[in-house]
Amino acid sequence: AEVAVATFQAFQEDLLGYLKKCSSGKELIEKGFESDVELSAAYNVSDCVPFFTDNAYVNYTAQA
Repeated sequence: AEVAVATFQAFQEDLLGYLKKCSSGKELIEKGFESDVELSAAYNVSDCVPFFTDNAYVNYTAQA
């Protein structure tokens, strides 16, 4: 978890650029999933928090 946090902090200013250059991002783009890579780089744009309950993900704010 600490490595994930440090990596995010190092690349948060150009998260999309970093994701497009990493091996997983390149693989997804090659397979036609560039829009998924772009969506994964969208930071702090949603108020939805996935919450796993009863074998399904639901919006946590709807549970509160």
